[in-house]
Amino acid sequence: RECVQKRGRFADVIQSMMADGELVSNDIVLMILAAAIRAARLKAPADQDKPMILLDNFPTTNREYELLREHLNAKPLDAVLYPSCKEELMIERVLERGKTSGRVDDNEGTVATMIARFNSHMSGKNGVVEHYRRLGLLTTVDTSAVADTAYHDLRIAVATQLGIDPIMEM
Repeated sequence: RECVQKRGRFADVIQSMMADGELVSNDIVLMILAAAIRAARLKAPADQDKPMILLDNFPTTNREYELLREHLNAKPLDAVLYPSCKEELMIERVLERGKTSGRVDDNEGTVATMIARFNSHMSGKNGVVEHYRRLGLLTTVDTSAVADTAYHDLRIAVATQLGIDPIMEM
């Protein structure tokens, strides 16, 4: 999204793919991610730990995880946060967000495509969610509660993963 907003090198291709509910190719995502990670590492003071980087909805397949690991030549993830709720609620929230977000992918057709992709690639015993669970990286948060409660629960989960006080530092 940032690449599209800043009219980056792949902005038109990414915008078109998002509008059609398609996934942006791994090659493009990895090039953008690698550049962003390198930039974040260069900006970090030498005496500071590696910068924390939040990846939203990537990697979503075991193959993407392996490509990212190979690309970075390191373990790419320290933790995975999995917000879980019923599909109907997810659709309702995305469509509600679409009323004000201006995002081309906040519509019924794209949401249906994304859920179908999730169900085929991410769930089940060979899905990426179980892969992350086996690696000991997965924290699942039930986000079925009202939005404010779900947000609070997600904040606590993130803070716990980061080892910080969720009230004081977030």
